[in-house]
Amino acid sequence: MKKKCTALLIALVLFAPGVLFAKTPCKLVVYCGVTMLKPMVALSNEFQNQTGCKVQFVKGGSGKLLQLLLKNKNGDLYLPGSDSYVKKMETEHPGLVTAKAPVGYNQAAIFVKKENPKGVPADLSALANDRFRSIIGSAERGSIGKETKKILTKFGNYDLVKEKAIVTSHSQSLVNAIKADKADVSINWYAVSTWKENSKDVEALRLSEDFAAKKKLVLTVLSDSTHPDQAKAFLDLVASEKGHAVFKQYGLAD
Repeated sequence: MKKKCTALLIALVLFAPGVLFAKTPCKLVVYCGVTMLKPMVALSNEFQNQTGCKVQFVKGGSGKLLQLLLKNKNGDLYLPGSDSYVKKMETEHPGLVTAKAPVGYNQAAIFVKKENPKGVPADLSALANDRFRSIIGSAERGSIGKETKKILTKFGNYDLVKEKAIVTSHSQSLVNAIKADKADVSINWYAVSTWKENSKDVEALRLSEDFAAKKKLVLTVLSDSTHPDQAKAFLDLVASEKGHAVFKQYGLAD
């Protein structure tokens, strides 16, 4: 009986979550869209404490990140700002995604200066109005630019807006332009307006879901991963109830 108990204790120690990974230190490389970086960093800190496995982030616009991970072939996980990038990978690069899970959502909104001093209406026509300085994301480089193009094309004024607006790469550049008074109006991911460093300077004007539908955030494990077991464990943490609570804290889940 004593031998059986000893064997059971050894098994529990060896295979307890975190202990096994701690015996094989690793570093995961995660390609992560800018808007999702804060909750992902928070969860990665917990993951490292539990497993001993470090997480390194490559941040940027989702489109640019996809180009980089395809070129570098060194990524363990990828989290773009819309699941359209995941669908693109699965269609054009079969087998690249080995596991995936929904972790939250993005939704676009109109951004203006806090208290809206210019009186920008909560209407997509405002971005083409010469009274206001507009800035939009690049449709080629980031998820918010791609979503902006889709929204404004459906509304019918994308070409007009693109002709007059400043074009930048990702969500943080958009909010920084509003904060620095270099632009009056933009379209950005709603979650960015809720962050502590932004909420005192900008506010979001919500759009109808007829134009700005919720976009699923899907975290993927990549076939290029050199630590697939740890990558899957991190995916499971982010997709868990605890992960959902963290994403909700940053405006990326209900």
